[in-house]
Amino acid sequence: MNEFEQQIEEYGLDFATSFAASEVMKKIHSYDDALQFVLEELDAARNGNEIATNFVQTSGFRPEEYIDSMDRSYDAIDGRDGPQQFFVGIAFMIKDIELMSKFKVETVDKIMLAWKLGKYK
Repeated sequence: MNEFEQQIEEYGLDFATSFAASEVMKKIHSYDDALQFVLEELDAARNGNEIATNFVQTSGFRPEEYIDSMDRSYDAIDGRDGPQQFFVGIAFMIKDIELMSKFKVETVDKIMLAWKLGKYK
């Protein structure tokens, strides 16, 4: 278990994902950007493990909304200073794949709630 995983264990996943969501959202500047960020995460998660695919299925989005959304990305989302690169950098510090999946879906869920996307619309 690395230091970041130890912090998640010490403070809890909810605390860690709340912090991550707030930091990611500092890099999201509009509703459209929030939507694109979430759709890209869903597009990636649809091919993931059971945690990820269950999240996609219960996200409130239809497959035609998120499939291939990564191909429609743009610099405000996936650029060097965008939320996507920042989020991936944080998530990949977690070596435990199941914990990483939980971290990612719970963080994205909090972003969806804040921007009233998908099932929170």
